[in-house]
Order: sequence, then structure tokens, then C-alpha cells
Amino acid sequence: MSTSFPRSSQHHYWRWTDLIRMDGRASRYQWWLVTAISYASMYLLLIPTVNTSTESPSAPVRFAEPVSTQPPIWVGILIVSFFALCFSLILAVSVRRLHDRNKSGWWVLLYFVPVIG
Repeated sequence: MSTSFPRSSQHHYWRWTDLIRMDGRASRYQWWLVTAISYASMYLLLIPTVNTSTESPSAPVRFAEPVSTQPPIWVGILIVSFFALCFSLILAVSVRRLHDRNKSGWWVLLYFVPVIG
């Protein structure tokens, strides 16, 4: 006697290894989940790196040594590598979503054409 999940539970079940595969199919749930989490995490990662100086231009001039507000180089490398990871995940799930729509995965290249994509 085998135990099986109800159909509704199987619809939302997927493995973490499915994130990087370009073959197979992806449901709308998988596409939205990966895309939303990737964009939200990229946005939240960028918030601390943006210069949020609230000093007004009419503030008195200070003659102290300037303080560097740039983050260290390893922070930039970390951010770029995280963005590359998120981009590859979105690309992979988009290709699988196109396969689910019976389209070729090469259609994802339209993302790179500014007017059409």
C-alpha cells in the first residue's frame, strides 16, 4: 500500500534542485514564488547600500576629515554574485514556464530586447 499526497498538495511540491534546471516545466506558483522572492531580496539587499544622506545643502560647513561612505569591495562582490544567482534562478524558472506553455526556452531571449521585452 503506497501513501500518496492529495493532488492539491502535489501541485505546490517541488525540490530545491528544480530551481537551476532548464528542462521540464514550471507551474505559475513556482514562477511567481521564485520571481517574487528574487526581486524582493535584491531590493532589500540594495536598500542599505544606497546613500541615504539627509544632510541639507544649507548645513554649516564642517572642516573635519571626510569620512568614506563607500562599502568595502567585498560587499560589492557579494552583491554582484547574489544578483547573478537571482538572475540565473529567474532565467531558469522562466525557461521552464515557457516549456509549460509549449514554447521554446529560447523565447526568454526577448527579455534582452528593450522594446519587445
